[in-house]
Amino acid sequence: MNAKSLCLGVVILCLIGSETASATVFPAEIQACISGGACSPLMPVQQTSTFTAYVYFDGGTQKFLLEYVLGHASNESTNQNTTQFSGSAWLSADAVYDLTQERHLFTLYLDRVTPTPTNLWVGDSDGLDVGLSLTTADLLAGSGFFHMGEMDGFFLEGELGTHGDFGPVVFDHSFVQCLDFTCEVGAELNLLNIDYVQVGSTAELAIDPTDQRTLLYSQFRDHSDPSWFRSQTYAVVPEPASASLLASALGLFGMWQCRRVRWCGKALRKAAPAPPAVDTDNSCFPDPKQKGGNA
Repeated sequence: MNAKSLCLGVVILCLIGSETASATVFPAEIQACISGGACSPLMPVQQTSTFTAYVYFDGGTQKFLLEYVLGHASNESTNQNTTQFSGSAWLSADAVYDLTQERHLFTLYLDRVTPTPTNLWVGDSDGLDVGLSLTTADLLAGSGFFHMGEMDGFFLEGELGTHGDFGPVVFDHSFVQCLDFTCEVGAELNLLNIDYVQVGSTAELAIDPTDQRTLLYSQFRDHSDPSWFRSQTYAVVPEPASASLLASALGLFGMWQCRRVRWCGKALRKAAPAPPAVDTDNSCFPDPKQKGGNA
């Protein structure tokens, strides 16, 4: 691929980005935030076949909204049957977290999953837009979990926090299904396609389209009564390594190139593009007389 065709391809991605965002059905809470003026419009900054990252502002806080297209391993299971999920799960994440804070909050949106998942949360009204928090160690590691129940005595493992709109039910957790000694609950969150890099006392988000993990989130409840068992899994189809590397390269190059070559977009929107007005470093259309180029 020569420099000219690569530049044109990148500019086309820049031009269609806003149209793609406007056509996407975002989580209801995000759409309401944008409509009400509290959130800025979303701008796509990275996309693969299973993952799209948007950047936006919620008040004065820069955030990322991450869409994960669900794969065939996504389902809700009971002791009697398994129902496959389709659609998308969404995760809202801050661009920067303050590491002097004990916990770092994410919001998981499941209202664009089909069919609608069963609400397993006692501490939330519908279980479709719930808070999940990670400790600093789990944030930098990219995953967290918790498992709570009674097995030869009470136990609580892991440090993933669960936060519903009804507040905590027990031990600061909102994701609790029953309070007797034969109940178990658990959940796991993986920060797919994003890494948090420590910079001083903060952690900054970096997109990683080469992430080969597939499980975004899972949760379950269990009980001595088998009819109470229910589990939910939200997973994506693994991205081929070659496609992920290409998406990463094009994404990084595209953001850099679109900042440097503003006139490319203007030229492409014209039926008969005129020569560029500014191209001081020949970055998009190299001078054939330089570096042995061919006319």
